[in-house]
Amino acid sequence: DQVELYYKNVSSGQWVAINTTANASQLYYNWTNIPTAAVSYPSKTQIRIKTVDDPSVQATDDSDLFYIYPYIRMDYPNAGGVVWNVTETRQINWTLYGPMDKAGIWYNNSSGWNLLTPGGGTGISASSGQWTWSGIGAQYVNENCQLVIAMYEGNDTAPIQPSDASDNNFSIRGKMSITRPTE
Repeated sequence: DQVELYYKNVSSGQWVAINTTANASQLYYNWTNIPTAAVSYPSKTQIRIKTVDDPSVQATDDSDLFYIYPYIRMDYPNAGGVVWNVTETRQINWTLYGPMDKAGIWYNNSSGWNLLTPGGGTGISASSGQWTWSGIGAQYVNENCQLVIAMYEGNDTAPIQPSDASDNNFSIRGKMSITRPTE
């Protein structure tokens, strides 16, 4: 037996097919490669299941509404061995899949999360895919730094979902300039 699976973003009210030939005997369906059009946050999503043999037999449960969040991925810094120096300007890059208004970049050096991005609680444009950290301060010096890009709602005290952390720690080191002697 086969079933048809649909989703509906509650705010749009339109049912969209996920799979119209799913195997009913498996009793589950693993929805992979969810399209960005299915992202529903801040609205909720609903699932409907119909039998192929008799479409009048269907199940929709209003009590099981859920969110489909966008996906955000930290691109740089992400690799091991990255070393930055204080006073430098570095660009932080990420990729966003689906709609998201604001993002925040969080810094952790094993002592807790601190919001890096400015704006007085307004966050930065999530769709821009980049933010420039100008003049990295001495207070960030550490050999085990980590950054997280996360959705930002304005009063967050730590990264919220969706978010993605740099895969590897990186270093921020002090910088010494010798001005004398010149020869």
